[in-house]
Amino acid sequence: MKNFKESAGFTLIEIIVVIAIIGIGVVPILNYFTNSISNIQETEVRSQAVTIAGDVLELLKQETTTDLSYLTTHFDNSSDSNTAGSEDKVILDAIESNYDLLADFSMDISISNFENNTDIKEVVVKVFWDSENKSEELKTIIRDRTGDE
Repeated sequence: MKNFKESAGFTLIEIIVVIAIIGIGVVPILNYFTNSISNIQETEVRSQAVTIAGDVLELLKQETTTDLSYLTTHFDNSSDSNTAGSEDKVILDAIESNYDLLADFSMDISISNFENNTDIKEVVVKVFWDSENKSEELKTIIRDRTGDE
């Protein structure tokens, strides 16, 4: 008979040490993948927010009249508490219907004179999400097109 000391194989302690070393190496790798997934989801939401703000600016450029006061609004797709007027409500409804929204967005549109020039307006669209903790803002200027033909 052979003695146990002469047998070729691994001891229980060697196996436990190998499992511990592999476990220590695998946990950070799994954590990396988990963080990557949440970062990708956040990037998708941020990208959608920028796209929505850009679409709103483009629609406002197309629909703008000399009276921009009706465009100052707050829009929140998570509730029915929108303070949008009838003209800009149509614009905001069009934006909301074009997207499968990834988050509860709210949006503020503000208009002011650009460098004290009443013929040029600065339009700022700010889109919020994550309980308004995160936001993206886009700005443009719109010229008064009265008399353009």
